[in-house]
Amino acid sequence: MGSPIYSADVPSTLKAVIECASVVSDSNPGMFRHKVCGTVAVAGRGGAMNVLDTINHFFLNKEIYLAGSTYWTIAYGCLPGEAMKDEEGVATMKNLGQNMAWLLEHLQN
Repeated sequence: MGSPIYSADVPSTLKAVIECASVVSDSNPGMFRHKVCGTVAVAGRGGAMNVLDTINHFFLNKEIYLAGSTYWTIAYGCLPGEAMKDEEGVATMKNLGQNMAWLLEHLQN
């Protein structure tokens, strides 16, 4: 799950999705159990850690396996396409994808 940063946290639409999914999963225990997810944030400047925390808390409280990377999964850029110029951010996301693939492969065994 990924998010841009608005007002130092996730946009209200994503927050609404997280809240609704929480209510639905609370009524259906185990609904998200053992799913594999990763978290990505795109920031112009600040607030990225708040976004990662918001999404990660949802994942971890729903028994979701959260894949990690070599650093925080944040890319920096303000305008469309700028985050792709963040070489460290792009490399971190690539590693996240590889770790998610590894985790998915090993959970199948």
